[in-house]
Amino acid sequence: MIIRDDAVSEIFGYLILMGIVVLGISIILLSGAYVIPDSKETAQFNTVEQAFTVGDSRMSKARFSTSIFQETPFEFGDGTVFVNGTEDDSYIAIYGADQKLIHRCALGTVKYVGDNGEIAYQGGGVWVKYPNGGTIMRSPPDFNYNGVTLTLPITRIDGNTSIAVNGGGAVMLDASSPDGVITPIYPGIKGMNPVPQNYSINITIKSDYYSAWADYINERTSAIAVTDPSKKIVNVSLKTGIPLQNKLAIDGFTTEAMDTDDPTPIEVFILNLTGRNPGNCYTLTYCVPDIDGAEPDPQLYIIVTRLNGKIKDEAGVPVNENKNYGVIEFKYIDKANGIEEVFANCTEYQRQEFREDSLYIDMLNQSYVLNYHSTNPTVTWGTDQANFDTGLVIGYDDSSDIMPGGSKTLHDITQHYLWLMAKQYPDDGPDYDIAEKKISGLPGGPTGNNNFKFNPDESRVFIKYRSGQDIKYLYITEGVLKVGLSSKTGSMQS
Repeated sequence: MIIRDDAVSEIFGYLILMGIVVLGISIILLSGAYVIPDSKETAQFNTVEQAFTVGDSRMSKARFSTSIFQETPFEFGDGTVFVNGTEDDSYIAIYGADQKLIHRCALGTVKYVGDNGEIAYQGGGVWVKYPNGGTIMRSPPDFNYNGVTLTLPITRIDGNTSIAVNGGGAVMLDASSPDGVITPIYPGIKGMNPVPQNYSINITIKSDYYSAWADYINERTSAIAVTDPSKKIVNVSLKTGIPLQNKLAIDGFTTEAMDTDDPTPIEVFILNLTGRNPGNCYTLTYCVPDIDGAEPDPQLYIIVTRLNGKIKDEAGVPVNENKNYGVIEFKYIDKANGIEEVFANCTEYQRQEFREDSLYIDMLNQSYVLNYHSTNPTVTWGTDQANFDTGLVIGYDDSSDIMPGGSKTLHDITQHYLWLMAKQYPDDGPDYDIAEKKISGLPGGPTGNNNFKFNPDESRVFIKYRSGQDIKYLYITEGVLKVGLSSKTGSMQS
């Protein structure tokens, strides 16, 4: 018998096709055995999630009224609903200046726990926590900060109970405000609005959903939240605007919490100095003090010198004998990146009437020009500086780097370098103190060696800037929400 090749190919092709079909059906059946129950559990979890979202609005209504009693059904397969009003579970604490406690109370939690995770009502918001530990916010909490006003209408859960469901069923959650009283915490009797200047407000929130709390605060408000996973805590620190610093020059000044989103944050910067002895020259040098015994990097020197006698140009040729002249110098050093930028010039200044030894300089003067003395072009100015450039601002020219021999106004230099240093030290400053050593390598006159020849009892510094944490108003209230649970259907275990 003769068997044709094409007939054999057709048989093998049929067998291969059938094998693929059988394999595909097997895979679908095997995987479906797991997908179908999982889909059912996911649907049940989503149902509870929707119930909590509805319950959020209903509990908010109950919180603000004694006449409203709200009920919310929760239908699910297997799981447990808990009401926990103890402080060990969750709390919020608000501290004022010097960590003085303003208010602390338990938040309390209403939560459902099932195989697919847990869903909770806490602090006026709804939170979801998955088996892998990840958490998300489903409905926002009662925490509102727009950069000016912090509003905390605290909802405290009162109750400690639980109900477990086996084999399907429903739980009825009832919520009411037992006395309907909304207690004002701040301003209250002792608080005040606007909040006092140079005042710190710190908020601590303990919660199993701390990471989702932090995400909400960082993404939806103007505050910055920092977490401590080991304690399940969220910390938020806010500060009121820094007032005008009117200080003795020898005490230095601070740029703590400067608003570095604002390219020109300095509003006032004036040096009003006098000498110990009339007719003598003196120098005032500010810089960032050593940090833990090490010289800070980057560093900024701000140097002002009152000259005595004849004024010489850079070639050493006498110009005149007018004592209403001085030298203003800025020296920015970033050793880690090999940057050194120096601006300086001999500049006319105003002086107090009848005080020949006085030196009064508005460091935001837009008429004074300082020359650039470094041998290399600047790198902290210009539109190509992703880290440093502040963009174009009307009346403020920072659009390009400066070549040797170039110049900038005193206003622009002051704004640029104080902003730049605040950008480099975002956490706590920097502060500027009197330099205790001579600063060399600067043109224009004596620097650093005459720091203490000015009059420490009369010389003053004035500085004011826009704060990046400028909270002005604080409102805190507390209301109690009594929550109970009752079984409706299915097999219950309380």
